[in-house]
Amino acid sequence: MHLPRVPAIPGLWSTGAFRSYSGFNVPFASTLARGPGNDINVQEAERSAKDLSADVWFSLGFGATLDAFVVVATFNRILIKRFHYAVSLRMMILASTISFGVFIWKSETVTSLLHIFASCVLLFFLYLLSGLVLDGFDSPLSTIGACYQRWTFQQCSENLSLFDVPWMRAFILTMVTGGTGFLLTIFTPPSWSTLIPVVHIAFESVFLAAVKCGRTPRYILISSPIFQSTICVHWGLRVVSLAPRLTLPPWAFLSLVMVSRLLLDIHLWTIFRLRRELNWAREEVLVSTYKLLGIYSAIFLLDKMGLKVITYIKLVSVPLFFLITTMGYLAPAAYVVAFARTKAVRI
Repeated sequence: MHLPRVPAIPGLWSTGAFRSYSGFNVPFASTLARGPGNDINVQEAERSAKDLSADVWFSLGFGATLDAFVVVATFNRILIKRFHYAVSLRMMILASTISFGVFIWKSETVTSLLHIFASCVLLFFLYLLSGLVLDGFDSPLSTIGACYQRWTFQQCSENLSLFDVPWMRAFILTMVTGGTGFLLTIFTPPSWSTLIPVVHIAFESVFLAAVKCGRTPRYILISSPIFQSTICVHWGLRVVSLAPRLTLPPWAFLSLVMVSRLLLDIHLWTIFRLRRELNWAREEVLVSTYKLLGIYSAIFLLDKMGLKVITYIKLVSVPLFFLITTMGYLAPAAYVVAFARTKAVRI
């Protein structure tokens, strides 16, 4: 791919002063100095931009995923659902938006600051629009106090066992929701793949509400492996396949993880300031910022000592995250089905 050649300014880019900053290439230097016949360099730069944007997304999503796991550990299905749609998915969309902006900034095809500015404005409005869509999934709380407590596994199972559907209907529902994820995977451009799980999750909620059926125990048992595999592909395997090792330095990875916590706090101080259940979860459930700093500092020291905990964190965390997520969904559902705890079956 050739772009119109822009004459280089003598003595400016050749000095190398503007070629890098903190170890990262400045995007316009090689673009302005590029002439015909450098397609290989362009491809390498595009690959570098993809690797960097993928690692930025992974770093921001890593913090949001850890926060989601801590909330799931409360076994409070009401709080989990509200935190999931209001916070977790919003943070993943924001991570995708920021990483795509990084890709645009680093891409060799970018030729002007106006292009970057227009792209960032568009991404920002897409983020706002997705937030409005996610807010539509919130329903009024029937029991306000139920959000402000931790549940036991038994309480979680009892809440899940209020009703179920026949096996055949659960299978048909799974075919629809699982097939949607498959179609999204086929027809969505790779550059937008990190948004596929968000669309898939939103579709499942809308579809189940339309057919007057929730995530029942039998449906969860059949659909969770298929549903989670779609998420694993786009939020895990794609990132690992691009680069098994982090291309970011350890300090940059940990800094972005802390930035994700800062973004969460900014949301709670602004658009979620009236959502008492979310602020309660931040204060009483999530690990405090000071403890996170201590934990991440220890991990950073281990990496510096040669253990490479951060360098290979994608290879370890991706399978672990999705194994825990899948088992977290399957365990209560399997318990309800195995011990016939369902109180009613809807045909």
